[in-house]
Amino acid sequence: MSKAGDVLRTIRIFNPHNATTQALAAGVGNGIYLSRRASEAGRIYWSSAWQVVSVQGETDPKAFWQDYGCKTFIIGFRYTAGSALSAAQAFAAENYDITEWAKIPGLGRALFPATVAAWVKAQVKAQG
Repeated sequence: MSKAGDVLRTIRIFNPHNATTQALAAGVGNGIYLSRRASEAGRIYWSSAWQVVSVQGETDPKAFWQDYGCKTFIIGFRYTAGSALSAAQAFAAENYDITEWAKIPGLGRALFPATVAAWVKAQVKAQG
């Protein structure tokens, strides 16, 4: 486990969904973040993708069932990793008015609205 991940766990943030939910409960952000899904083979194959995730519901009510209601930009024939990210960011800007994104060390490849990332960093700093 990373040092950043250990610090986040002391303030009870364990994953991107949890961080976004806690920020929303504190009145920060609108419950949206971007998740980078890895490809997975097995009983069910998942393609790698960037997804626009809402902790309050669906970002794409007509999404394929494997996408759990998330607006999904699959990396492969239509999108490269970079263009899928750009498409996800454009979707979030158009539908949720989020234009600035930031990573939170210790929470993988997920991207958060800059206000949410700043809130988490302030919580870490306040914890000492």
